[in-house]
Amino acid sequence: MLLHSMGNYLYKQVMDSTASEGKGLIFDNVVLAAADTNNEDHARWVDQIKCRRRIYITINERDGALRASRIKSGQEQRARLGHYPYNLYATSAVYLDVTDAKYVGSSHAYFEKKPLQNASLKRFFTSAFNGLAAEGKLEYNNASKMYRVS
Repeated sequence: MLLHSMGNYLYKQVMDSTASEGKGLIFDNVVLAAADTNNEDHARWVDQIKCRRRIYITINERDGALRASRIKSGQEQRARLGHYPYNLYATSAVYLDVTDAKYVGSSHAYFEKKPLQNASLKRFFTSAFNGLAAEGKLEYNNASKMYRVS
């Protein structure tokens, strides 16, 4: 399952509700891409997601859409999960940093078009979307708790 941008916010609302339908074991992998939801306290609802293999959370500090979302006024506009490389505490999640990946730039949809000219990124999404462990060939940074796509 791919959740993109505000789809992550909607899924968070399902996970926070009493409806058990959002908590079933349905997918091999769940990809939270360019998550336009608060980074703060994300581990609470992310760790409730059930899947057969992995939960991936992608982060691009240069994401233009998330930067714009962050600067909106209002109490709910805190650091965005898909934009903020800190406080990454979900124990069931694999964090993926695409910030400096070739062809990504300020893209908000780096799972399509030009960003997929990056062979590592394409391999990651192809594996993730086909239910495989997708982080295997990526470099892990212990300090940031993220795998990095170069």
